[in-house]
Parts: sequence; structure tokens; C-alpha cells
Amino acid sequence: MRQLLLFSRRTPADFQRLDVNDVVAGVASMLARLVGPAITLRISREPAPWPVEGDASSLEHVILNLVTNARDAMPAGGEIEVETANRLAPAPMATAHGATPGRYVVVA
Repeated sequence: MRQLLLFSRRTPADFQRLDVNDVVAGVASMLARLVGPAITLRISREPAPWPVEGDASSLEHVILNLVTNARDAMPAGGEIEVETANRLAPAPMATAHGATPGRYVVVA
């Protein structure tokens, strides 16, 4: 219900310290049902992800949308990987992408 309220903007985002692996684990069974039997779902988690400040419901929503789009793009089946990873963005790379140099946690 909170996700529906957040999506309709009736509930403000609840930013807090998150472990992205916990968020991915929380939606893993839903993702497995979502992709169906013709698609293999693989989840690769960073062993020790850096904590992030974010809204767990929003991140869950993004992951579900990305996996849904990937599933829809593969009507004959295939493989979808959800990955979490720590990444350092040095100045040249960060600047080229309009970001601040530093530590980032990637969900792909």
C-alpha cells in the first residue's frame, strides 16, 4: 500500500540509510514470479555494499520497472541479471557524466 501511495505522491519519500542488497532481497521473490518460467533471473550482490541514503519503496519500484521492461523486451525468453556493486567515480569520469567524484553504489 505504501508503494501505491508513494507512487501517487500522497506519501513523501522516506529517506533513510539503506543496504541495497536488503532492498533487492526484499523484491527477489516478486521478481522471480514477474519474469516467468521462460526467463532466468540472476541476482549478483556486492559482498559489502556501501550504505546509501534513499527511499526503499522508490528503489523497489525502480527495480520492478526495470525488470518488467527487460522481460517485455524478451518475449522468447532469456536471462535478466540484477546486480549491486560499489564503484568509485574518479574526477574525469564523474565530470564527464555530470556527477561529483566519489563513492557510488550501483544497482543495474
